[in-house]
Amino acid sequence: MNPRISLLQEYETQFFKFSPKGFTDTVYNITATEWLKIVDELLIMAPHFAAMEPTKKKKLRAALASMVVGNGKLETSMDKIEDFALKYTFRIPNHVTLEEDQCHVDCEVDEVCFPEERRRVMANIQKLLREIAELRIAQKIIDDEIEELEKVEVVINRLENK
Repeated sequence: MNPRISLLQEYETQFFKFSPKGFTDTVYNITATEWLKIVDELLIMAPHFAAMEPTKKKKLRAALASMVVGNGKLETSMDKIEDFALKYTFRIPNHVTLEEDQCHVDCEVDEVCFPEERRRVMANIQKLLREIAELRIAQKIIDDEIEELEKVEVVINRLENK
């Protein structure tokens, strides 16, 4: 599973106080249980099944139960429901922030939250900007000297060739 999706589901689990996966698992279990109850009621209530042998009744129950629970039909349906629930029903909109995370939104590294840290970082930035300016000046001086030396080299080469 994509770690980002997993993190989103954890965030949604915090928000809704239960897991969307847990919701779909519960729906699956309820559906399977209710279907088995319907099958059992059918086998008990229907008069033509009452006279049936217990082993045949068991096989019929298993066959009827597998119509929904078996052969992956219910699982496939639950996967679709889970995808839909995760994308639409249990999706927290981007603008919603959990209460315990609100302090991080309110405090986007400003002076109120981290005044000493901010001052230290700003002083470091100013120092680095001064160093960058000094290095640019030094680079310009070196480039000028290289250009001057190249001109001198050209003159020396001309004089040596004469």
